[in-house]
Amino acid sequence: MKRTLQCLVVAASLAAAATAHAVPSLQLYIDGSTYDAATETWTISSNSFDLWVLGDTDQGIFPDVSLAASFYGTGTLAITPTTTSTVADPSLSATPINLGSDATQFSGNQAFTAVASHAEYADAGAHQFWDLGGMSLHDSPIYDYTSDPPGGPDTGQINVYHIDITGYDMVHFDAFGSQIGSNGKVQFVKAPFSHDATSGGTNPVPEPGTLALMGSGLVGLAAARIRRRK
Repeated sequence: MKRTLQCLVVAASLAAAATAHAVPSLQLYIDGSTYDAATETWTISSNSFDLWVLGDTDQGIFPDVSLAASFYGTGTLAITPTTTSTVADPSLSATPINLGSDATQFSGNQAFTAVASHAEYADAGAHQFWDLGGMSLHDSPIYDYTSDPPGGPDTGQINVYHIDITGYDMVHFDAFGSQIGSNGKVQFVKAPFSHDATSGGTNPVPEPGTLALMGSGLVGLAAARIRRRK
């Protein structure tokens, strides 16, 4: 589980890019975050942030894109369309349609199957889904945020959503959907393991390994005290 004691994980997902294409077809990103290459996760110590969904429409338009949030603990989440001045982003995305928490609505979707199988999703206590609509614009620069320099090489659509989280120990985001390539074929796009995004929380959840180390440390302290008393 990709969690740290200082950060609340919000994940951001990346869709598999076409073979031999350097830019991921679908990405998530949190403005102002830091990329952790070891866990393939964007991290930021805040519960209020802008979540970007980036679609590389040079590789094909997206008839539909869905956003999934996986929750740990209890709390609330507000999502509001906005724009960013960090890069060219002239279009305000539509308000996401709340699809509820029923994952069976995505049965048979190959992209969602991959999302649902990874640890952050599978271990969460609850989920929420939004329909973000299609992505077909070519009004924003699209590049691999983990490695490419800003400004290129592709163009596409960036949907920016301001997220406010209250109470949750951890929230993990994934994006998935479908894309029509230049050959006219529809491919499912997703990638829950790369370009994930992280947001800080007020009640961070320690990893099981961390809890084990804490436990063994307390046992060691207790044993030392007993020896000193003897």
